[in-house]
Amino acid sequence: MIDLCKFGNLFLTENSVLSEESKAEMRKHQGVTFIEEDNASTCYGLGWDNVAVVEPQFDLGEEVQMKGGNSFQFTSKLYVIPKYNAVLAISETHDCRIDVGESILHMFATAMLEEKGINIYTENKVVPQELIEKFDGTYLVPSRIMNTHFFGTNLTITNDTTTGEHNASQKDLKFNGSEFVADNGDKFFFREVGEDQYFFMSHRGRTSPFAMKAKNHAPLNEIWKARIGQRYLPIDLTEQDMVSHEMMNSLTFAELPGIEGVIVASFTALAGADIYGQFEGCCIPVDDNTATGFLQTPSNGSRDLLDPYFVNINGSEHCYVGSYLFRNVDTIPEYKGETFQSEPYNPGYNSVFKITAEIKDLPEVPAGRRLIVLNKDFSMVYDSQVKGEYKPVSEGIISFI
Repeated sequence: MIDLCKFGNLFLTENSVLSEESKAEMRKHQGVTFIEEDNASTCYGLGWDNVAVVEPQFDLGEEVQMKGGNSFQFTSKLYVIPKYNAVLAISETHDCRIDVGESILHMFATAMLEEKGINIYTENKVVPQELIEKFDGTYLVPSRIMNTHFFGTNLTITNDTTTGEHNASQKDLKFNGSEFVADNGDKFFFREVGEDQYFFMSHRGRTSPFAMKAKNHAPLNEIWKARIGQRYLPIDLTEQDMVSHEMMNSLTFAELPGIEGVIVASFTALAGADIYGQFEGCCIPVDDNTATGFLQTPSNGSRDLLDPYFVNINGSEHCYVGSYLFRNVDTIPEYKGETFQSEPYNPGYNSVFKITAEIKDLPEVPAGRRLIVLNKDFSMVYDSQVKGEYKPVSEGIISFI
């Protein structure tokens, strides 16, 4: 990227590499067309994809040159902007899934605004600093952790898991002076209600405060700190229970990043699940063994508020949460070839075992019973009630239900 910028700078400065005559020739419109409405083909220059770049969102000035590049792995763009004596270069791998042109121009506009006090935005309003300082932060819905990202006139909301996964749920919302508007017309805004702050959404005439800003609570005591990172497995599943197949394979407790005193109950899910890739609900301790959900978002109806309650059963720590009983994985015995004959049916307490060596063939599953296998990440890889081939697992969990 540095070399590209050095190359682009040759078009903005007198130098011994490119003469002024050569640069002037390269800035000329060299493309032709026979179609009256075609105003793109005529903008090709010598070696340039566009010698008269016009971006409606930005005031870039005249004679802006752009060169793009694409391969099986990368997408790149180079801009030369004489009005601001600027050269911009960007390259992405395809898995980033961004518009490289829009992204680099937004970054340039933000830098111009913050570093030089020059506003090059034309269509939308710059988000006031006071609004950013007041409402920027972490927001919560019953099943997700969200964070705000303000850039010039735009706002992006990301979903961020405690395991390091990130994706944009609302991308490049544009500020019109009072609301942030999505490409599909949905509108978003922030409001303070009492002592809490909310992120609102207006969709098809309905406006709801669907996310609440996280704030600090009392610090976790040593008992709760000891539970952070501990993993628990559901052990009271029934034969017909499909929720466990999709989104409650296991439970891990984490701290909410950047916020004191808030615990995240993080549930692993079926890989590639359409509804929940990972269900993460937040709560705060009430005492040493009980925590409670605290979100006040009326449109969610509190349907997913989690209230973990810890108990000791036969010397092992267990947790009741989300209508299930979870057992600390550290106390689960190793699998030694048990079968359904050796593990009688107990609807209130399943037989579960750690897989520490490869299981090539699974036990036969009798009528009325169910077998689930989780991999080392505790994601479901085999369920006897769902059609699919079993592939040998050498590390994970096997559950007799």
